Amino acid sequence: MPTSGLSKNATLTGHRETLRSESIKVRPIQAREVFAIDARWRPIHYTANNFQANADGTVSNKTTGLIWQESGSDYPVTWHEAHCYIQELNQKRFAGRTDWRFSTVNELMSLLTKVQKKRTYEELEKRGRELEKEGAERKYNEEALRNTNELLEKVFSTTHMLIAYMHERTN
Repeated sequence: MPTSGLSKNATLTGHRETLRSESIKVRPIQAREVFAIDARWRPIHYTANNFQANADGTVSNKTTGLIWQESGSDYPVTWHEAHCYIQELNQKRFAGRTDWRFSTVNELMSLLTKVQKKRTYEELEKRGRELEKEGAERKYNEEALRNTNELLEKVFSTTHMLIAYMHERTN
């Protein structure tokens, strides 16, 4: 969860824009235009992120200026429980901060990375064998991908209730 007031100009592929830190209600029919997403609900522009893991259980994005809780909730929570969870983070001064809040859709979308091409398992396996034959070090790339996926899973595991809430409020 990002802390409030830390959203700065984000360097996006092709342009710069400020990420909105205040939530808004948007009807699904308006979402594509308001959130700049394509027909498959993917961002039209992706943020060129620069993440840094911090020793206090947070991850900083130097591109956007946002600070995210690294782990999130240990289990799925309801909308009300999520509010209580955030309140508890603030009361306990998690990572020395008292301004934890829900992230906006734009802030969540800033975490996404564009996938260049989907490869089949066979293609990935063949490429892996080629790299092994060449003596290339796969561990670094695998670890980076695993760390990114774990971070995204943690962030998105606490945001499923945000999407459900938006859906409830717009229907």
